[in-house]
Amino acid sequence: MDATHREFVDLAAALMAADDARFPAIGEHVNEHQRVLGELMAFGRGVQAGRLKFARAYVQQSLPEWFDLHLSTMDAALAAHLKRSAATAA
Repeated sequence: MDATHREFVDLAAALMAADDARFPAIGEHVNEHQRVLGELMAFGRGVQAGRLKFARAYVQQSLPEWFDLHLSTMDAALAAHLKRSAATAA
């Protein structure tokens, strides 16, 4: 629990110290993560109720496909933006 709290404090400090330059598509990026987390929570409730089939299929098929697409599009765009920002700041 202490490590989690330290991580939270570190993240909050980083957020407060962040400059005003932001990734233009951050809203869409965050929403995409939230959507997938919501799906995982829904499948988790299904697993708790004994419904494993759909959760297993999602984790084995849909989630890896989403991750590959997300990595090659949204995360790649974010990484490029961060590199440009770092180069500009240097």
